[in-house]
Amino acid sequence: HPTHVFDFDRIPNKKLFFRLSKKGESFTSLSGKKYTLQGDDIVIDNGKGEIIDLPGIIGAQNSVVTKNTKRIIIRLINQF
Repeated sequence: HPTHVFDFDRIPNKKLFFRLSKKGESFTSLSGKKYTLQGDDIVIDNGKGEIIDLPGIIGAQNSVVTKNTKRIIIRLINQF
């Protein structure tokens, strides 16, 4: 089961918003690679319209845990 960990303090609204992506929307992955989405992908948004995760696939650089992280959010995916 994929597990994603986020730096709580880097998420402005302190909530994870699940939504569908818009065509052409992009984000930078944990490894620094930029991805442009086709649209209608399930994403997690930080509440400001910025993608912080493609659930179960790849996390985004803008919410990554660093050595300075003090608080985290752990998101587990249950697959049936």
